[in-house]
Amino acid sequence: MTLKRRKIGYCSIVRDDRAQALTEFAIVIPVMFLMFLLMIQYFIIAQCSQVGNYAAYCAARVYAVRECWDPDAQDTAEKAAALAYAPVSKLVPGEVPFFAIGSLSDLLPGGMPDIFDNMVDLTEGFFVAHYFRLNKTDGGGSIDITKSGSPEQINVVINYAYPIYIPGLATLWQITGGQQDIKDDLEPMQAGLTLAKLSHVSLYPYVNVQSKCAMGNESWSGSPRERATTDSAAATDESLEQRQQEMTEAKDELDAAIAEEAKQHDQWETAKAQREAAQAEYDAVMGDPSSTAGERAAALGKLNAAKAKEQSEWLDYLGAKSDREDAQDHFEDVTGEDYG
Repeated sequence: MTLKRRKIGYCSIVRDDRAQALTEFAIVIPVMFLMFLLMIQYFIIAQCSQVGNYAAYCAARVYAVRECWDPDAQDTAEKAAALAYAPVSKLVPGEVPFFAIGSLSDLLPGGMPDIFDNMVDLTEGFFVAHYFRLNKTDGGGSIDITKSGSPEQINVVINYAYPIYIPGLATLWQITGGQQDIKDDLEPMQAGLTLAKLSHVSLYPYVNVQSKCAMGNESWSGSPRERATTDSAAATDESLEQRQQEMTEAKDELDAAIAEEAKQHDQWETAKAQREAAQAEYDAVMGDPSSTAGERAAALGKLNAAKAKEQSEWLDYLGAKSDREDAQDHFEDVTGEDYG
């Protein structure tokens, strides 16, 4: 009887991780994508904050210059701030009722030069900032300008209502936050805004991008200030008299320095001529075979003395020239004019 050997095959069980990886990907990707969108939104808000600091400065500057004589200084300062906000202020679709386009420049026909697009964008940005985002009644923001302190300073506080409008951000916020509404979570960041009216019509949550600026202020009568070259009637002003005196003293100092420089230059030229004459005399004596040792020594002594005097006069001239340059710089600083 023949026995047949049977081979028993062993089958290995391979674990399939593809389903697990897909599940992990589905869980992680919304969070990662949310972080990416949040970074984009953060940098947009940071840009708005930088522009807001400049807008607050513009408002403070305009108000400080105009408040003593312009009854509409407050409104002018607010318009200056809105103009500074123009590059970053645009309506987004759904921010106000019946507004479904992204920008007014999108309505322009194709082929228009870029300058027209830029003009439309800036105009739109100004109106959006002034009449909507910074309007406490319609947009929730505000510009508060006050004066305080001694010496007096102007304080500007801007509350700018900025929408969180990155597409998909609110939806991802709800998905990753357990159906938590982004508007409720961002409510603490809306302090300073009046969004009661806007919250019923806008699709987006808002945050307050606050900017501040304080600027020293000095009261001014509003009458034109006299120039330094006025007649004798204006010369009674003490500060003007002092300035004129400083200008006169600076001019006298410069004239004296110029005269001293010219004097020292002439003396140096004279010493230079004497040194050249002594050099010629010395060369003649040294070239004469019949000259005695005493004559040669005398010629050399005369030449050395002439050289020393020329060097001394040259140093005096350089000192006088430096003094003249200092006096000229002082004169130009006092008068604000170049001396020519």
